[in-house]
Amino acid sequence: MTRVLLHLIAGALGGLAVWLIAEPVPWLTSDDRQFVDLAAMSVLGAMMGLGIGGALGAAEGLSRGSTRQAWNYALGGMGLGLLGGFLGIYLGQSIYGPWTEFNRRLEAFGGAALPVVFFSGIMARTVGWACIGLFIGLATGLLIFSPRRLSSGAVGGLIGGALGGFCFEIIARIVQVPELSRGIGFTLVGAGTGLGISLAHQLAKQAWVRVVMGRNEGRDYLLEKESNILGRDEMADVPLFGDPAIGKHHAFILRKSGIWHLRDAGSPAGTLVNGSAVQERPLQEGDRIAIGRYQLEFHSKGGQAIPVPERDAAPAKAPQAVPSSACAFCGVQKHPITGACACTPLGQPAPAPAGGGPIPITTANPPIVGSGGPASSVGVVDLVVTSGPYAGQRFAVSGSASIGRQEGNTIALPADPSVSRRHATLAPAPSGLQVRDEGSSNGTFVNGRRVTDATLRPGDELQVGETRMRLA
Repeated sequence: MTRVLLHLIAGALGGLAVWLIAEPVPWLTSDDRQFVDLAAMSVLGAMMGLGIGGALGAAEGLSRGSTRQAWNYALGGMGLGLLGGFLGIYLGQSIYGPWTEFNRRLEAFGGAALPVVFFSGIMARTVGWACIGLFIGLATGLLIFSPRRLSSGAVGGLIGGALGGFCFEIIARIVQVPELSRGIGFTLVGAGTGLGISLAHQLAKQAWVRVVMGRNEGRDYLLEKESNILGRDEMADVPLFGDPAIGKHHAFILRKSGIWHLRDAGSPAGTLVNGSAVQERPLQEGDRIAIGRYQLEFHSKGGQAIPVPERDAAPAKAPQAVPSSACAFCGVQKHPITGACACTPLGQPAPAPAGGGPIPITTANPPIVGSGGPASSVGVVDLVVTSGPYAGQRFAVSGSASIGRQEGNTIALPADPSVSRRHATLAPAPSGLQVRDEGSSNGTFVNGRRVTDATLRPGDELQVGETRMRLA
């Protein structure tokens, strides 16, 4: 709604500015002429297009968070709006003039014809200003070079201009002060055109990305072209400022055969989707795009279904039997003496060996901490990754351990950019693992609750960045 309000205010200010400039010039606004001066009307229409088009162009640039885009779109809107206003008022006057003449003749009958004259006069003004709004809307649509923006701009301008013209005529009949009614009318026409165009763009949007981390956090960028640029360039469709690691044209979001794709432009820093580096891949609803310090979320109206090619479908494999020497639950080979496996809870006594006797204590085959492989001895706990870039991997932990994005951590997660270099530490505890956050940027969570120091028990979920792990 902020975007819609910005365009409404910008359009109103553009219309008001035109009135302030034009009203002191009798040639443009005089009410004493017997015949319409088409030259004066054409100049006034061009001024309307220039003022409203320039204001709406500036609003479009500001809504994208770019000062350069605001200036460029303002200048472009002024030029295209001038032409649109000229054509719009020429077409509008060609309709309004004969219609008004018909109303005058109808008015001569008096009596029952007067209500018809009243409503017909309002409709004449409404249709006339709708033509101006239509061409101004087309002009603003040309700024983005998008067929979808062109059509929504035309529809929005037509409706907004008609609404402004309707209010203009009503106020003119009530106020009976030409100067004041023109001032209110021009402002309403500008506001209606801006409101109509912006609402039409919002209703017609098919896909967009939202900034969830970085500058302009929370802002949505509509994907209105077949090829949309993401990068540090001031004129990018999704501008990402303030991070030198981001290229001017860092990546593209393309529409191919009705499916939106993300393509990296060969940037040194790379582009990640849901924590995995990509060159090109189709996007799905809610996908998280990481570019430098920015995190973006992809959204599409109704979600985007990704068709799976028939050749990619593989026949389902029959489940393989688990050997008797492996655990039926986790599939890990049982310890030959104690019978312990990866899902044996910490502190639970191991089953006694066949034939009775004391349970022997062994240190054979010590585990590799953070190896991502299965545990192989008693006293080892596993963190099973359930979601994120490392989903499906298993980290065996014995003793103290550290988690972080930087290589050298016991559990290194370099593919998850939302994990801090040294994110958290783990230490053995009587009933599980003691988790301690090390001042990470995005926090450490246990069972969905942010913690600084907590005990992780079997079955609990630990989350760092986009990586979620369950203590087996």
